[in-house]
Amino acid sequence: MLIHKIFHVLHSSELVSSQYDFDREFLRRPTGHYAYLKSVGTQASIDTLLRLYFEIEERVSDDEVANDDCQVLDDLAGELWEELQESVA
Repeated sequence: MLIHKIFHVLHSSELVSSQYDFDREFLRRPTGHYAYLKSVGTQASIDTLLRLYFEIEERVSDDEVANDDCQVLDDLAGELWEELQESVA
């Protein structure tokens, strides 16, 4: 599932420090949401994926984000956008 890949890329790039930070900062969901998705083996809702997409896009346009990080975020946003399009098609 793409949301797991996104978390791991953000975490390994040190753009998010924990699952709980991922919940708050990127998913805009209550603490434990990502852990729940992992435990039940389900995909995030389209609403959650859209929140994630727009949060990533907002960070890409942030002047304080390093160029290397912007590229990582931009690549993730592209993959996420493709998955969103497939989900609604």
